[in-house]
Amino acid sequence: MPTRQRAFILAVTLLLGSFGVALPARGATSLQVDFGWDGLIRPGRWNPVFVTLADSSTRNVTLEFHSPYDNYHALLIEQAMTISPQPQTL
Repeated sequence: MPTRQRAFILAVTLLLGSFGVALPARGATSLQVDFGWDGLIRPGRWNPVFVTLADSSTRNVTLEFHSPYDNYHALLIEQAMTISPQPQTL
């Protein structure tokens, strides 16, 4: 197979392969996480976690929160929600 044919086949393959590439999302998502009561945390006790989310456009997201609470166990929370330009605290 001549070199020109190989180059042409390679170029066509790369061109067709680029159609399947997903474009990155254009939103400006902000995430803020606060622990405890005004920044104070009590070791060995339950402490609240406040998550504030916002995005430049409305979109569906899934918040996944994973937290260990002793040597052998952990807490996993998955929450589906819609975020928007208005900040939302959970």
